[in-house]
Amino acid sequence: MLIGQDLSPGHADLVLRLPPVPPAWQFLIDIFPVQLAAECLARLRGEDCDAFRLCSYIVESEGGLLNTPVGRR
Repeated sequence: MLIGQDLSPGHADLVLRLPPVPPAWQFLIDIFPVQLAAECLARLRGEDCDAFRLCSYIVESEGGLLNTPVGRR
């Protein structure tokens, strides 16, 4: 797999051609291969990449977990 800008289709089996990116945003492009590899390894292990393993809840209101009004404790 090859990820980058201005790539020819014949350089690898799978080519992900990206548009030009400003230098300040290059870090986003650099992390793509690591994220794709982590997702692939998780699938091979049978892990659900989209599930929370270390956090069993999501706070959905401003009251937080205790559901107390703001400013009262």
